[in-house]
Amino acid sequence: MTKYAPLQDHLAELSKSGKDEWNTNFKTIETVLGGKLPPSAFKYNEWWANEKETTPKVQCHAWRRAGWKTAFVNNAAKTITFIKMKSEARDTNSVSREYTFSLRYKWTCLGSIHLDHQGRLKFPAAQKNAGVYKLEVNMDDDQFIYIGEAEDFKQRFQRYRTPGVKKSTNLRLNQIMLKAMSGGGRVNVHIMGDMKLQKIDLTAAQIADKNKRKLFECAAIEASKTSRAVSLNL
Repeated sequence: MTKYAPLQDHLAELSKSGKDEWNTNFKTIETVLGGKLPPSAFKYNEWWANEKETTPKVQCHAWRRAGWKTAFVNNAAKTITFIKMKSEARDTNSVSREYTFSLRYKWTCLGSIHLDHQGRLKFPAAQKNAGVYKLEVNMDDDQFIYIGEAEDFKQRFQRYRTPGVKKSTNLRLNQIMLKAMSGGGRVNVHIMGDMKLQKIDLTAAQIADKNKRKLFECAAIEASKTSRAVSLNL
């Protein structure tokens, strides 16, 4: 055990308490150590330098073993900041962890699209909710599928109904659906429901997170490739 073991223990306790930064001064460190720092600690920034594990500097071993490193040394003010290291940076012998997770969901048919008296697409009633949707286009003997995510279903469907001139995807899908409807085809709208991530049901607030919606969107797109339907996702 070195004289700097108490510093290592103190930093380890800070980690347990959830802290990742410690702004302190030399006097406080001496209190933690229960003894004086050497004169070189007050004179040279290099004394506080972060070095490799093979360094002979015992003080550096103390904070490295606790998973911390030094930063912002100010010898004039006698202050210093310790910050936690990333685990992969301090554990060079660790093996990369393997992460697995599961997604579960099911589709609920919201209804079919019709043409109004002006020949425009009329979507089934939708709430202003976030989520993942699927457009299932049946035309002659062919079936096409488009899967997307939306912050607001009602608004997204309105954009397919009246696409802007610069919205290429909205325009493309609008034309495909109009062609199908005018030729006697059928377009069904599905909404993803019962969404589970790691067996945990997602709340409306969690589904509002675009990253989570994209996760399920990508999973559904990949799953659709196993069907006979042609994907419209470019």
